[in-house]
Amino acid sequence: MRFTRTMLTLSLVPAFLAGCNQLTPKDSRKEAQERWSQVRGRMKLQVAQEHLRTGRLAEAESQLKDAMALDPRCATAHVLIARVSMERGELAAARNALNGAIELSGETGEVAYLLGVLAEWSGDHETALACFQRSMERDGPSPTCIVARAETLVALKRSDEALDLIQRHRNDFAGNRAMSSLAGDIHTMLGHYNEAVDAYREVALLAPADWQAQMQYGTALARCGRHAEAVRVLEPLVKENRDLPASARLALGRSYLELGNPGAAHAAFRQVCDSNAAGPEEWTWLARAALRQDDLAGARQSAEKACASSTNNPSTFLLLAHVCIRQRDFEKARSALHACLQIDSGQWLAHYLMGEVQKATGRSSEAAFHYRMAIESDPSQSQARQLVAQALPASSR
Repeated sequence: MRFTRTMLTLSLVPAFLAGCNQLTPKDSRKEAQERWSQVRGRMKLQVAQEHLRTGRLAEAESQLKDAMALDPRCATAHVLIARVSMERGELAAARNALNGAIELSGETGEVAYLLGVLAEWSGDHETALACFQRSMERDGPSPTCIVARAETLVALKRSDEALDLIQRHRNDFAGNRAMSSLAGDIHTMLGHYNEAVDAYREVALLAPADWQAQMQYGTALARCGRHAEAVRVLEPLVKENRDLPASARLALGRSYLELGNPGAAHAAFRQVCDSNAAGPEEWTWLARAALRQDDLAGARQSAEKACASSTNNPSTFLLLAHVCIRQRDFEKARSALHACLQIDSGQWLAHYLMGEVQKATGRSSEAAFHYRMAIESDPSQSQARQLVAQALPASSR
């Protein structure tokens, strides 16, 4: 019996081994095929990434579909599909693709970041902020995520926190233009004009050939009152770049005006107004430059255009009234001042000028009324008190 069992066992071994020999090549071929599919899928992904980088979205999508067919469990393909959808503005499709990536390999830092971008685009800033925080926790801080998170904080009216976030990481990513530029924007928003100049200077030094960076720096200098420096930066830009935004030309014109060069200022403002981009601000500055050159006709024409382009701005009507008084056109001045006071009855200077107009046309009681209104509109205005004291007869004070 023992012999028989032993012989039986021995007789089964070859059969078992033969079975193994039959299964192993089959399994090996399957595994090899899977590995080859994965390799081909990765090659497709690389091609898709290049198409995506150069903006060829249809080609990228085609390669990604092939990659997912070859390797259905590739989370990277889902992430890239999400990026393609985001480029097209297809937010729902992008979100579905990211959810697919999460199901396959969990929420990576990149996926959290992209979810944050989607939330930000949808106006859900609180969710975006949480996503960017998770992204930084998973992958560590990166300039891209820091900037995105700071912009979200600004949208939530937490600009001080946004600035603090950037400042904490400025040394970690020294020389990052996006971070420095955003720091300049936030400083400007908060009224920190000197700090804004410092931030924009960093960007300008990093990109001396980038006219946008130089424009930001020059405009910041003008805003800060450093007009000679602003002219040195902006003047060559304006001469070399006809497509420079109106804001840069306005900044240059304002600096010319402050430096006592109304002719150059007028030329800069005129370029803006002739470009069909002129609004009340541009026409107002052109009128001021004309006034500084004693060109009353030109100043009036520009002031009238400023009023026509903004019927609810009291300062434009005030400027027009001032020009008309200089021309001794008191009826037109009275009309402009009436429009100004209709918009804002608390304009002390409008009341004072109305008093001057009424006095010049022999309406002393109306003049006295407006002089008193000038003081009542702003009792703290020592200038108003002084002007009214000089204008009112002693018996009317």
